[in-house]
Amino acid sequence: MKFSRQGFTLIELLVVIGIIGILSSIVLVSLQTSRKKALDAAVIQEMNSVRSAVELYASIHNDKYADGTANPPLNGFSNDVSCDLASPLTPTNGWYGNDPSVAKILSSLKSRTSYISCALNYGYTQWAAVSKLPSGPTSGAGQIWRCVDWKGTSKQYTQPTPPMTSTGISRITTVNCL
Repeated sequence: MKFSRQGFTLIELLVVIGIIGILSSIVLVSLQTSRKKALDAAVIQEMNSVRSAVELYASIHNDKYADGTANPPLNGFSNDVSCDLASPLTPTNGWYGNDPSVAKILSSLKSRTSYISCALNYGYTQWAAVSKLPSGPTSGAGQIWRCVDWKGTSKQYTQPTPPMTSTGISRITTVNCL
């Protein structure tokens, strides 16, 4: 008697399907990591664009960083003028004053991150902006932040609170990344 084998057994098919499932889960995990890193890269690039746009604005306006109106800050920073993204972006709303290029960058940045805050000192000569990177946790000690400031600082921090300081009692006199 001759047996002719023309296909796979059920066990062989289940083993192959199991192997494919394991490999696809590994690929999906690495794809998610790559996606978060790409979002981080976009936020970092836009934070650097904020720095460039603000410096360009200052070079045109006698080394003053803004002439905007005082708004409540987005996430609780006590500053004279802020990048208030909670209300609609208009040319006179926020620390970027009358500079639409900064407003456009901040608006784009807002769509990529869950947190952005800015501070500007009273004399409009110092500023800092901080944003949360999407790859980190949304709260707790492992949060990942990007901070840029008037001194050219562009650093990444891992800590539970935004890495920005400001000093002053009735008016903010200094603003920096930590």
